Amino acid sequence: MTGCGPVSGAITFIEQALEKQWNIDVIATKQAMAIMEKNRENEAIERRIGGRIRTGYDDPRPPFANAYIVAPASANSIAKMANCTADTYVTSLMLEVIGRKIPVVVLPSLKACVAERQPFVRNVLSLREEGVTVLLGGKHGIHPTNDSSKDGLLPPFPWNLAIEATMRRLEVKNVIFYLLLVS
Repeated sequence: MTGCGPVSGAITFIEQALEKQWNIDVIATKQAMAIMEKNRENEAIERRIGGRIRTGYDDPRPPFANAYIVAPASANSIAKMANCTADTYVTSLMLEVIGRKIPVVVLPSLKACVAERQPFVRNVLSLREEGVTVLLGGKHGIHPTNDSSKDGLLPPFPWNLAIEATMRRLEVKNVIFYLLLVS
């Protein structure tokens, strides 16, 4: 999980995935963990998944999962994955996972003015060329706006898109996956 604003609603995603009877592990950046700790959402997530949220290299390395979901993915996290920048535990893991051709679904959280920039577009295309599902645009992806929470209430983050894309990608019901909360 990333440190983007929607990370504070990650329990919604956890509940949706558990309804599908998925086995879940959560890995979060330190920024994402700080956001979740503010409202104690990390405690609720840990209770629901029956384990700790992993945050760094000192946590035991889990076995590889059937799939990985990176959400809410910032433009920064997407750039790091596309450009092989391994400066956090999450991005280091993702570089290896992508290289091993394990299915990865990325659900971005960003503004339209960022999503339209050519360097960002190239990063998305690069990830897609490597087989990463980036849920941006089209029938199954998000359609960013330039709306801000400072201007009023935003619609709920579409966590369900990541679940649906993972199900389409794996074509199985019982999934073992990691939710990576990144920034």
